[in-house]
Amino acid sequence: MDKKRTIAEHNEIKLIIQRLAHQIAENHIDSDKIKLVGLNQRGKFVADSLYSELTHIISNSLFPVGHIDIEDNKVKIHTELSDIEKGAVIILVDDVLNSGKTAFVACSWIFEQGVAGLETVFLAERAHRVFPILANYVGITVATTLQDHVFFNNTSENNLELYLM
Repeated sequence: MDKKRTIAEHNEIKLIIQRLAHQIAENHIDSDKIKLVGLNQRGKFVADSLYSELTHIISNSLFPVGHIDIEDNKVKIHTELSDIEKGAVIILVDDVLNSGKTAFVACSWIFEQGVAGLETVFLAERAHRVFPILANYVGITVATTLQDHVFFNNTSENNLELYLM
């Protein structure tokens, strides 16, 4: 049976999200249009958390958080990008960058929308990517084997956990 190994607990994850928000703000201090787009359910959770932190730093340049899901390599849109938002820097947000396949499909769709810029942010990343995805902002990098899996548990907002199985 696989043994769960904790990588980061609630308070550390909250600090990581705060740090990521400050990094985004530093790189976009002069930007007037930024839109975070959460990838799948856990990416949306991280995007909402980042948005909450960013509103204290650069609130006047943020659009509401968007959300897309990837199912069977197809994009399921929960939030369309308006023409005004297409002029923004889109920041795709997900919990864990594993192979890069899901992020690649999402980035392809976002790029096809004709956006001004595209960046990515991940709470955690592994080094075993198959698809050419660059993580612009990373909370924590985890050294793993091909058999290991990194999971982000956000089922309880007051007990966040990042762990390895």
